[in-house]
Amino acid sequence: MPTAVAARYMFVSGMAALVYEVLWVRDLGYLFGGSAQALSAVVAAFLAGLALGAFVAGRRVQPGPRLLWRYAQLELAIALFAPLAPWLIAGLDRALLDAWWPWLIERELATPVRFLVTFLLLLPATACMGATLPLLCTAFAGGGEKSGALIGRLYGWNTLGGVAGCLLAGFVLVEQVGLWKSRLVAAAFNVALALLAWRRDRAQARAAAGGAMGGAAAGPASGSAAARPPWREAPIDRAPWLAWPCWAGALVATSALSIVLEFGWTRLMALGVGGTTYAFSIVLALYLAGLGLGALVAAALARRGASSLRLLIGSQLLLALLLLALHPFIDDLVAGVGGALYDATARAEAAMPGARARLALLLGGVLVGVPSLLLGIAFPALSELRVAATGELGRGIGASYLLSTAGGVAASLATHFWLLPALGLERTLFFASLAVGVVAALLIALARGGAGRGTGGGARRIALAAGVLVAVAAGGFAVQQRGRWDPRAIYGGVGLYGPRALAPERQLLEVRDGASCSVAVFAQGAERSLAVNGKVDATSRGDMGTQLLLAWLPQLLARESKETFVLGYGAGVTAAAASRYGGRVTCAEIEEEVLAVSHHFADVNRAAHADPNIALIADDGRALLRRAPVRYDVITTEPSNPWLAGMAGLFTVEFYELCRERLAPGGVLCQWVQLYWSSPEDYQAIFATLGSVFPHVAIWKTTSGDTLMLGAMEPLALDPAELAQRAAARPWLAPSLAGSSASLAAQLAPMALLAGNDARAFADAGPRLIRDDVPFLEFSAARHMQANSVDAILARLYAERRTPLYQQEALQAALPANEVAVLLREVAAGLLTYDQASLAEPLLAEAHAREPTLERLPFWRWLSATKRGDAAEAARRLAELEQRAPALLIQVAEEHGRRRDFAAAEAALERLEAKAGSSPASEFQRGRLLELQGKKSDAVARYERALRLDSRMAPAREGLRRLREGR
Repeated sequence: MPTAVAARYMFVSGMAALVYEVLWVRDLGYLFGGSAQALSAVVAAFLAGLALGAFVAGRRVQPGPRLLWRYAQLELAIALFAPLAPWLIAGLDRALLDAWWPWLIERELATPVRFLVTFLLLLPATACMGATLPLLCTAFAGGGEKSGALIGRLYGWNTLGGVAGCLLAGFVLVEQVGLWKSRLVAAAFNVALALLAWRRDRAQARAAAGGAMGGAAAGPASGSAAARPPWREAPIDRAPWLAWPCWAGALVATSALSIVLEFGWTRLMALGVGGTTYAFSIVLALYLAGLGLGALVAAALARRGASSLRLLIGSQLLLALLLLALHPFIDDLVAGVGGALYDATARAEAAMPGARARLALLLGGVLVGVPSLLLGIAFPALSELRVAATGELGRGIGASYLLSTAGGVAASLATHFWLLPALGLERTLFFASLAVGVVAALLIALARGGAGRGTGGGARRIALAAGVLVAVAAGGFAVQQRGRWDPRAIYGGVGLYGPRALAPERQLLEVRDGASCSVAVFAQGAERSLAVNGKVDATSRGDMGTQLLLAWLPQLLARESKETFVLGYGAGVTAAAASRYGGRVTCAEIEEEVLAVSHHFADVNRAAHADPNIALIADDGRALLRRAPVRYDVITTEPSNPWLAGMAGLFTVEFYELCRERLAPGGVLCQWVQLYWSSPEDYQAIFATLGSVFPHVAIWKTTSGDTLMLGAMEPLALDPAELAQRAAARPWLAPSLAGSSASLAAQLAPMALLAGNDARAFADAGPRLIRDDVPFLEFSAARHMQANSVDAILARLYAERRTPLYQQEALQAALPANEVAVLLREVAAGLLTYDQASLAEPLLAEAHAREPTLERLPFWRWLSATKRGDAAEAARRLAELEQRAPALLIQVAEEHGRRRDFAAAEAALERLEAKAGSSPASEFQRGRLLELQGKKSDAVARYERALRLDSRMAPAREGLRRLREGR
């Protein structure tokens, strides 16, 4: 039979298998959690099933009729069991594991049990998948093609099918179709393969029956020839060869090193271009593409008579040379691609997804593509060596698959839990590169001559192997002499923050490569920041308000706060704040290394890692919450941006339902949701999803780029009297939030963006709900990362506002008169910024009546009249402003500049300078106006003049940096 047919079968089968793998990892991640332990158990169970299926099939399959019918049965079995496997595992988990979970955790059996359950219930499907390669190789042998060429061709096309499956699932199916329907799509591929194989089998059976009837007189010689194993018809090169222990060790070692390198490359991609689902799909696709093409190269060379062992040794030598040559330049490569990505984003925001994909392909092509091609030669070459040694095709492939998978699983676990944490990313990749060369040297030393030719040439082989080892050592020494990587280039997030990531004043304090991500702590001036895979997730200054309110706001709104659950540790500030407020705190952090660097934030997190009231648990927060033995008064979640792979699972209907189930009566859920690097549609989809589960929702704004979303089963209202009572019991609370003497209610009320009926309407108008089955947010958010979204989202939120000030009557009755005036002015300022002048005007009028001399009030009253289109009133208020507070003309000029009315802006500045002369603020504002008009050189001169007048003026310094970077 033509092997092209088998190659097509293997391509489609490999595509379906990778779709299943991608889907299963997601399905079981929701169930077991996204921790490295849980995901490693799932992937190991998947691979173990494949290996067992290949091994058993390889031992049992024999040349003969109806092999395609058996293959069709395998594909039908996959179509039947694979789509249902996640449901079966979830059912068993609910029926048995939930009840036994505390017992399993106590005895550290959770990960083994996850593996066992996944392995057993995936086994019917995975074993059938693994069995397809040895079965098809046996079925299509005998066409005059060497066994090595056949194995390489089928394995190569199967792996290239995996590339198609990876891209199909990662770029199309999961987002557009959802997990369940995607499993049905993959099952349809299996069914189609089964039907095609069954039809071909029937056609062959009919042809064989006709041939037997027509050639009955051919005699026994014909039958004897037909009985011979078909691959024996092709010559087998059995010189040189490897003894079984050496062959097995080589197979395990090459597979293990392949996995170590793949994990290292994946981490580098996340650090270089951002840890989006697209980045991970691209690196996996490139890795599989390299393996597949390498296998096809091996097949082509085997067809031309190349020795499998020589091919294997040559590819390993080339790979070691390539890896060692590339290693010293990886930091420059990552930083260069990151810088290009940052510049591309600055030039054309609309082209971000395409630019990101192109640069990810560039980085991945260099790091992953070519080395993977050389890695791909190993499996078919070693499989051929086994077949040549035994003369049994199926057994050789099955044993090769089993050992290869064993090496891969062992390397996966070792890399996650030992190599990366102990050695770090750089040394892990460096030693893996050296190990490739060592493997090549050992293969040279352990190779033997062909059958019947003795073992001559041993001395020459040993000498050559020694020479290779010396060359590898010399290469390693040369790499080390060049120096270590610049860790800021790798871990600083150059692709996200551009030149700021490499600024001389940004010092790296500590870096740790954990099982699931890389964690770094930076210091810049007095501020420390925590970066996870290059993305800053917490700081000791800029994020402090949000981190504190994430704990205190829901605690103030909840009926009680005896039990608090904090999902995500970050800098530890939220967990510490929740503990300080009162009650027990359970904090889940998926990456242990985040906890390990917590000491750098001890001055702001009050040494949370040593607080006896805080239970720190290194596990997936969602999985931990699902099995929690108690109900919580407050649940706070501080996920990173939803464009990070795996993060969207904390924004789905199912997650919010889980939170609702785990909340005690009167409890409150509070979630940190970023305004920046998002889109209005995604932001509203998150709130709509929250609102579909909780009847009472609200949005509070904490900083310029962050908000808190709240959900509860009871109304969310700030009772000023209740707040005063709680603040009196905690005299440190109000000063900790703003460092002022204002009451707690006066500080919190301006932060309420949407509440009550306004929030309900915004949630009900959401575009679509995010579900576990269709996690579109992860993909949509990835396409909008680094988008300038803050103003667009806030404009949409304020457009929904119908209430000038929430609980205005209660606040005015409870607060002192001076605090009321400030509160009214601050709320009105927010409304005016986003063109809600009709709502702002009554608040400004009330504030003016209470305290007409209030700071900045004249500006906001002028702006209100201007935005309402009342020219006469605006002119009157501008004259009043110029007389009472001329310094506010700076803000008038800024507002005119924002509207691109540059003549009016210049006029305002001229009136100001006529009264008070030139100042740093006026010079900066003139520079800003010139920059808006595209007069960059004149703008630079004004910024420099502002800095000469005030060297500490940060906005002028930022303006200069922006212009010099081309931003």
